[in-house]
Amino acid sequence: MSNPKPLEGVKVVELATFIAAPCCCRFLADLGAEVTKIEAPKGDQLRFTAVNEGRPYGDAEDTSYTLENTGKKFITLNTKTEAGREVVEKLIAACDIFVTNWREQPLKRAGLDYESLKQRYPSLVMGRVSGYGEKGPDKDLPGFDFTAYFARSGVLGTMYDVDSMPMLPIAGFGDHHAQESKGLDGQGKPLAPGDLVAVEPGAPCGECEWCRRGEYNLCPNLRFLSAFHDDGCLCEYLAFPARMCHRLPAGMDTLCGAMLEPFAVGLHAAARGGAAPGKSAALVGAGCIGIMTLLSLRLHGVEEVFVHDLSDFRLKRAQSLGALSAGDGDFTAGVLECTGGRGVDIAVDCTGSAAGAYSLPGLCRRGGVCVQVGNIGHDAPFDYYNFYEKELQLRGVFRYRGCYPAAIAAVAAGRVDLRALADRVFPFTESPGAFEYALAHSEEALKVMIEF
Repeated sequence: MSNPKPLEGVKVVELATFIAAPCCCRFLADLGAEVTKIEAPKGDQLRFTAVNEGRPYGDAEDTSYTLENTGKKFITLNTKTEAGREVVEKLIAACDIFVTNWREQPLKRAGLDYESLKQRYPSLVMGRVSGYGEKGPDKDLPGFDFTAYFARSGVLGTMYDVDSMPMLPIAGFGDHHAQESKGLDGQGKPLAPGDLVAVEPGAPCGECEWCRRGEYNLCPNLRFLSAFHDDGCLCEYLAFPARMCHRLPAGMDTLCGAMLEPFAVGLHAAARGGAAPGKSAALVGAGCIGIMTLLSLRLHGVEEVFVHDLSDFRLKRAQSLGALSAGDGDFTAGVLECTGGRGVDIAVDCTGSAAGAYSLPGLCRRGGVCVQVGNIGHDAPFDYYNFYEKELQLRGVFRYRGCYPAAIAAVAAGRVDLRALADRVFPFTESPGAFEYALAHSEEALKVMIEF
């Protein structure tokens, strides 16, 4: 007998079109929920977009629609008629969760807004996907992806070549995030509605050989927010596995919660390098991940950390956080001079550049460890002579695993101040300004945040 799915017995009513809200309900159906989708008499508009997208379309196959709606039951209703509204009411009365992407004003006219439903069905969980959130001047406007954030944020203006059209951003934007829990987890994790959580944005399958070994960051089926074909989280509501949501302790706000994600990369890098008291390190790159790696090395007791960056501004910032200077000349020569020709125990590249990766063996002592954090993304030369002659170890870093609890504990204990590393915080209504600021201040802006 197969194991029951976690949401078996849960009934969901979906009154939504296109992708965002239907996709949420598709996940609920995958987890065992019984999802009933209400469509207009002519059907969800997504049924007819496959032709424009170059996808198969017909009675036997409609991949655009099927992708978001597999596993559901379907009913067509004219919600403008009294008979249609009566059926909607009966369906909601018998369900546990109601999901919609209708705007607030039509919901109120239909008596389907949260406050009205709360009076009639106190135990009902409601999720609403909107174009511009529930606050601000545009909260009542209809929204679509191109208008709501691709175009209005200014992102499309950066994604085209001269004399060409902007490209379609297939991947979503935003993978460092924290939010307020709005419902029950269903996974046995003690989260309650209203809890502030940090979302670890990678959801592994939990069944492959890497997951079984605890190396879930290497899961080939990992779904990672804003990477490849997975949407990001520039949205008001987000449905994500509770096992990847970490409750923030009292006194820790969502800004610190969002900063835990890059900090987790640094913690994983320090662990991969074998950081420990008495060891020394050299760090190439003092951007956001480089700074997080610096803090993590020092948190592990590595007091001697030499840092190099082409930006004087970033270099000075790293030095203000405890980094050591190896002089103004060649970084490798400077590190060797500072260590009496020995080199360091751990050499880390956070730039993702060919030059940064090539420099690691020259920085290391004999028997040391090279750690590659930055994603180079292409073939690059490597200093194999020093690597072989010194009998070094080369260890890669792919995101992180099991680092969030330690990160939260370090911040809660005051051992690391992540809030101080957020250069600017923009409200969601000023998201275009956040992107513009990040582009205009790419050298000195360590982390630019958007707050909902």
